[in-house]
Amino acid sequence: MIGNEKKAWAVRLAYLLTPLSSVILLLLAALPRFFFQMEGEIYEDLSLLGLMSNTFENCKGFLNGTANGSTNDLYFSYIMMAILAVTVAAMVIYAVFALFTALLIPFVWTPNTAGDPTVNNLKRAYRVFVFNKGFYVVYNLLPLIPALFPYLFQLFYRSRLGMKTTLHFYGLPDLIPTALLCLACCGAFLATLKLQKLNRMDLFRIYKQES
Repeated sequence: MIGNEKKAWAVRLAYLLTPLSSVILLLLAALPRFFFQMEGEIYEDLSLLGLMSNTFENCKGFLNGTANGSTNDLYFSYIMMAILAVTVAAMVIYAVFALFTALLIPFVWTPNTAGDPTVNNLKRAYRVFVFNKGFYVVYNLLPLIPALFPYLFQLFYRSRLGMKTTLHFYGLPDLIPTALLCLACCGAFLATLKLQKLNRMDLFRIYKQES
């Protein structure tokens, strides 16, 4: 068991990766890192959050009946508002998940801790939202949905409105670092499952109090 205790840092890192990744992803979403080129004209730099806000403002008129346009404009607005709703839902769920995980990490920080009723109750509360380890992995993959939003905007701008639109990023496209972070979180978690069990550092396991 001593050897396993020395590897407790791997379990800590596996759990820490999620809140750390959420901070990095928030910065990526807030920084203007890309722009669109349409019909030879280059438009202003945008962040992911900025593009989402602009999309909502430009499309909401078709939902409340105050905007006029062609049938293609209407369909484009409906499609993008649906994609925007899914994207926002993914971001909110991921943010709550990352916050709850960050708050629970200190309670599984030490190997071989005796079962504590308070900690076990906190784990039960955590599992109301993150039902099991499978959901932990799925929630860590949610940032891929907002990372795809600019590409989906480009796709439907071309297909529904017939505008030749090209997406350009400064540096790596957000999808690449996002995918790497998601894979790191999932991979580290799955790779340390045995250590979590051996060291009694499992966030999903209820440990009985030692007498």
